[in-house]
Amino acid sequence: MRNAVIGAVVLVAMGAGGWIWGESRLAEGARAWIAEDPALAAEAVQPLRDAGRFGLRLSKPQLSDPALQLSLPWAEAWVSPLEPTTARLDLPQQGQLVLAGQAHDLTLSSSDATLRLAPLNRMAPDRLTLM
Repeated sequence: MRNAVIGAVVLVAMGAGGWIWGESRLAEGARAWIAEDPALAAEAVQPLRDAGRFGLRLSKPQLSDPALQLSLPWAEAWVSPLEPTTARLDLPQQGQLVLAGQAHDLTLSSSDATLRLAPLNRMAPDRLTLM
């Protein structure tokens, strides 16, 4: 009985360590991707460190293009361990959009998006839902 409890504790510790390591590696990869692309910028990229979500939090992300610029206070991209084939993007209610040199306040009434992947179809996107 004692060995079973020790084994369970070791498994939980390994799972938690893998979770923390995986989110850290994901954040490093996202930072490198943002640094390589001149159209993308973010003040900080941090792992979520939430037991119910595996993902990233971007502080002040920006998308710049010659025609427009989109700025948000934050964005969170995550996957639930209970639904590993569904990715979610949470956005704030407000942001700023610069079009043709004019700044416009952006207000989103629904600021969530989900992308479901089809595991039996080479993880191809199956359904995109904008809420």
